Amino acid sequence: MAADEFWSRVEALRQEVARRRFAGESPEIQLRANEPLVEAVARAIAAERTRVPIRLDTVELWLTEDLARDYFYRAQTALQFWNFYLAHRYLDEAAALSRDDPLHQRVSLFRLLTNFVRAVVTADPGRSKTVDPGPVVDEIDRLDKLPASERDFYKAEVRRLAELLRRRDQDPKVEAAWHFLRARSAFVREEAAGALIPLLRAYRALAEHLNPSEFLLKQVELARGLIRFWVGDGPQPAESVAPESLAYKLHDALDAQAERDLGVRLSVLSGQFGLTLYMEGDGTG
Repeated sequence: MAADEFWSRVEALRQEVARRRFAGESPEIQLRANEPLVEAVARAIAAERTRVPIRLDTVELWLTEDLARDYFYRAQTALQFWNFYLAHRYLDEAAALSRDDPLHQRVSLFRLLTNFVRAVVTADPGRSKTVDPGPVVDEIDRLDKLPASERDFYKAEVRRLAELLRRRDQDPKVEAAWHFLRARSAFVREEAAGALIPLLRAYRALAEHLNPSEFLLKQVELARGLIRFWVGDGPQPAESVAPESLAYKLHDALDAQAERDLGVRLSVLSGQFGLTLYMEGDGTG
């Protein structure tokens, strides 16, 4: 069979699946034990592309389960970098590709966790510094297809993040780290200019505890002047400033200054606002 004929056969199988779906059926593709090899390959490809099961006698196979797991792992990685949009997008793909009950519950779990971490990271800086972990903990308890140890681990993570956010009022380093994280989140979204305000808030949280270098003070003043100009509350800066470059310079200078004066790197401390992943077998993340 020529290549064109092979792909025409795959397309015909896909069209048949589409017609059966339109008619309200739950289609599957049958594969007989004595199927010619080329026809068997065409049916397998059509099943994978149309996201339907392939049936061999009494055995039902979903050929997209490995892809679903791959998207789930991508979602976990995106969440660890506070990229909430990508995390949800990958979770949607995983849910669409999988028929595995535990994986579906893990997708539900990580939708909850993604929304909770986002609530922690995007809390209003000027208002309440608390988030309620209770509703999320209750929802996690309902995921009965997951091991109790996994559920307990993530319930503890949710409570830890809520407590860490609450500590912003008590510890200026935690307050600064939270703002620093918001700046890092802007970098992840490739919105470096949007990092300037949280970086200035981080500096303000630590200002009385720092002995700032001239370089850091200059970056702070440049950032303040640029923001005043943007909101129409000040003149155009006399010195030409690239917002993206300024944001990275201010980020690095403040991180280094905090390490020199306080013995902490905000880039490391801010990582505490990230979710630790459960590792099956030892109960740790």
